[in-house]
Amino acid sequence: MTELLNVLPLMRHPLLLPDITWEYEDSLLDWKQLHPSFRYDIAYHYGHPAIKPWENREPAVQSVVQEWKAVTGDIQTFFKDRNSEAALPNMVKGLQLYTMLLFWGNGKPVVLQDLFAALNELSIKPANIKDRLSFIMEKPTLFHSYIQLGELFNESEKQLMKDIVVAKIKSQRKI
Repeated sequence: MTELLNVLPLMRHPLLLPDITWEYEDSLLDWKQLHPSFRYDIAYHYGHPAIKPWENREPAVQSVVQEWKAVTGDIQTFFKDRNSEAALPNMVKGLQLYTMLLFWGNGKPVVLQDLFAALNELSIKPANIKDRLSFIMEKPTLFHSYIQLGELFNESEKQLMKDIVVAKIKSQRKI
């Protein structure tokens, strides 16, 4: 079943999700695809049945990081060839993945409306996230933005995986 819906204002963002329509499909019950980005979050906010990756943080974090590693090779090639404009779609994809990593890793669905206020509510995030992410979003075609995004991925993955392991240990001690 496929259904065309308007994206809720709470999920709109001029860079990360500029489309105002979204296609709901039954494949959202399968945990195989991260694209189109925010598909599980949009379905959740609409109340449609879908996987909730933020409820199972470890595989969600691992899947997003794995996808980032696939995207980063293409971005490197574009910057190596000094074709920064061609890197833009992959940089946006990287920003989408990073947003999913932060929210899902914190056990929450993504909210794009007033993104920086929503990021303040997350307990696990890198230092100076607002400044660093603002820089990347304002200038996504700069090589330095790509480097910064990679650093954010590395820092966040470490912080989130540490929190996941600590939570596992605490839950095992309660048994």
